[in-house]
Amino acid sequence: QELAELKRRGERNYVEFTVKKQRNSQRVGDFNIWLDEVNSKRSRYTLLIMNNSQLVEKRARNLNEPLQLYRGHDLYEFVINSISKDSVTGYLSAPKNVSK
Repeated sequence: QELAELKRRGERNYVEFTVKKQRNSQRVGDFNIWLDEVNSKRSRYTLLIMNNSQLVEKRARNLNEPLQLYRGHDLYEFVINSISKDSVTGYLSAPKNVSK
């Protein structure tokens, strides 16, 4: 519901995704991400994100906690809003006009 409202405003691009725990990375927007660990009882997870040839680890993050990354001068946000036994679901918020 909140995501639909954000999309309606049109200030940023939103990409919904589901990432499963596996060896291969999954492409989400301009990033490759891996799900490293999941603790569904405590609603915590660890993501590995490839950002401009640099691997960034976001360890033991909570549900609905925004993960902010800069790519150049542009701010990207990952938000995970659902956790299951071996996957997470959320969205990526990206700027409309990406600077090069």
